[in-house]
Amino acid sequence: MGGRTRAVLEAAEAYKKSGGSVIAVTRKRDSPLASISDHIVTVESKEYVRGSGFSTFISMTAAVASLLGMKRRAKNYSPLPREWRIYGKPIYVGTGPFEGLALFLALKHYELFGEQARSYSLEQFLHAPVFAVSQAETVVLLGMQDDYHTNVESILERHGIRVFNAMMKGDAATAFLAQAFEGTLWLASKVREKDLDEPAYRSRKSMAWELARIIYT
Repeated sequence: MGGRTRAVLEAAEAYKKSGGSVIAVTRKRDSPLASISDHIVTVESKEYVRGSGFSTFISMTAAVASLLGMKRRAKNYSPLPREWRIYGKPIYVGTGPFEGLALFLALKHYELFGEQARSYSLEQFLHAPVFAVSQAETVVLLGMQDDYHTNVESILERHGIRVFNAMMKGDAATAFLAQAFEGTLWLASKVREKDLDEPAYRSRKSMAWELARIIYT
């Protein structure tokens, strides 16, 4: 997924050298990733928060899910996204593939607001960071809902930790895409509340430009 990210290109090239076939999921057919791939899937997106990459991430993730045969089952997801109710700063905690979503949302928090945001795998969080959660933070649980995670939520709330459970039942592809969409909508609502014209990282354009030359080709 992507187009110009150096780490993605290096991984794709290494995989090809080992005899593998690479499928590029990208916005542009002439991207560097597309040029070294065996197959190309292009996606279109229109950002609902300028400079955020939200729509692109969700579109590419949906394309990958489709390629893997993970078709969304409409009965498991309402077309109307749930409203996330988060007090103070979020701490994103994910399980399995949702660990990546937790990290994505935390990084976008940094980019948009110039504020720290934490993300963890559930196991990592329960081992130590849980003991440093303040009253000004909300733990956002991401993943598939089951009895185990319901028990985790119950224990945290019983000990005074504020929790927002974004987990869902059903199929993994639907749950991942739904939680990604809802999470980015929540961030977008914070952008509107703060009346931001552009992401915080753009206030340091010189450094952002220099770092982009390292991250991207």
